[in-house]
Amino acid sequence: MSFNAPDINQFKEAGRIDPEGDVHFSKVAALLPFDGTNGATSTTDSSNSNHTVTFGGDAEISTAQSKFGGSSLSLDGSGDYVDLPQSTNNLQLLDFTVECWFRFNSGAGSNTMGIWGSYYTTPTGKGLWMTHHPPVGDQLYFQVHYGSSNWAYLNWNQGTRTALSNNTWYHAAVTRQGSTWRMFLNGSLEDSMTLNSNVTDSGSTTRLGSAGPSDTSYLNGYIDDFRITKGLARYTSNFTPPTSAHPTPRQSFVNANTQARIAKAWINFKGTGTVAINDSYNVSSITDNGTGDYTVTYSTSMFSVNYCVLGSNTGTTGSYSNVISGFGSGVNSALAATYVRCRTGYSYSAYGWYDFNFNHIAIFGN
Repeated sequence: MSFNAPDINQFKEAGRIDPEGDVHFSKVAALLPFDGTNGATSTTDSSNSNHTVTFGGDAEISTAQSKFGGSSLSLDGSGDYVDLPQSTNNLQLLDFTVECWFRFNSGAGSNTMGIWGSYYTTPTGKGLWMTHHPPVGDQLYFQVHYGSSNWAYLNWNQGTRTALSNNTWYHAAVTRQGSTWRMFLNGSLEDSMTLNSNVTDSGSTTRLGSAGPSDTSYLNGYIDDFRITKGLARYTSNFTPPTSAHPTPRQSFVNANTQARIAKAWINFKGTGTVAINDSYNVSSITDNGTGDYTVTYSTSMFSVNYCVLGSNTGTTGSYSNVISGFGSGVNSALAATYVRCRTGYSYSAYGWYDFNFNHIAIFGN
């Protein structure tokens, strides 16, 4: 009998997060790796949202420069941009992380250049703005609109204000954790502030290549691996910038971490008395519609309505087992992308619907 010695690469440290997986992928609202052929004028949003991505001006995919994957978004500084729907940037009071890699061809230290944002000329326009702004120093700053006519800034007249150069890749990230806002450059904290207010979002577009549809300070350079994460401040202190491209859904499906998420969503909930979630993944709420009738709402919508739902609960009456049935957007109707409705009862029809104490639902999809 032959024996092959094991390869050391087959072993992983217990509890270690696989670099090719992301246990928080359900919170990713937009992911643009900008992978493609040279000169392409379209790209794919690799998040579960699969948003339509619009190229404007002479924006194109280029293999001349990239941080990861062999290509990136190329912008010539003259009306070039890429747009995402406003919903990706509708962050309101949510925790969030917006991050990307960028590189200037020219203009560092002499021009104002927007990198991403949703700025509008109306006083209550969109508020997320990160740009290079020489009038207050050769640095990045972040501008956010809140309330009716208020602006707040990161790294404007305070903070580290690290000088930027041309022909250099930088990683930038802005996060919100409760009332604390932070901006990082290459993993180092540039500035933080306290602001416990709604972000004003009246526009319709999130733009890459300038600070928003009303900003004409276009970027002359490249952007790679742009990602928006809703509901999570991924970075709250200094960190090591990503050393590989952000994971895609397929890469995030399985990893070595003990908290790896295999299902698209799951929930363990109490169905008697005051209905309550015991634990869950990718579930924002559960609604009690009546005896043995519940609606489970997802934090991140399913990619399509052609997913699979499995359920069970605990307890029996006599010799009859309990069941969960009637999955759909209404009882015994088609599934919905944003929620699923289910009913609990006994397999013997005379008992009808019933509230069980412990109920378990798992959702699988593409």
